Amino acid sequence: MAVRARWLVLAALAAGLLFGLAGCLAKLLTPVAEATLIVSEAVVASGRGQVTLAVRDMPDGGMALIAVNVGGMTYRGHISNVAIEGIGGFEVLASLLDDGLGAGGFVVSHASMGVVNGEFARITFDTTGPVVLGDIALEVAEISMLDDTNTLIAPFSLDQLAHRYYVK
Repeated sequence: MAVRARWLVLAALAAGLLFGLAGCLAKLLTPVAEATLIVSEAVVASGRGQVTLAVRDMPDGGMALIAVNVGGMTYRGHISNVAIEGIGGFEVLASLLDDGLGAGGFVVSHASMGVVNGEFARITFDTTGPVVLGDIALEVAEISMLDDTNTLIAPFSLDQLAHRYYVK
């Protein structure tokens, strides 16, 4: 009887070990979503427009700072008076937006946390015509993002949408 009990305990331990390893293996095989910076389509009414910046699938505590080098954001000639504002506790630390060059850069940050999925900034502007995909553009090579522990988020993709977007 004692031998049978030992085998039952041993079998239960082996089954637990197999289930535990299977769970770990499933976690390892789950694809990791790439961090994505999203530029929404422009919404224009009465000559005033806006584009929303958002992130999706940011690692760890989320994106807490984004820096776009001067020239990393470009916009066409019919767009002017460009400004950027933070959303949801994010603040603009610096910006240089030059209508003459049709280019600019900015730094937006949150002092105490990051965002994993969601909006963080809005670009507003005046326009004398319709705004289509590419009229306001960001260049991924000119963008740096940090998470809430000041660790560089890389790699990430840039999604400049021609349609509405959904963030989890």
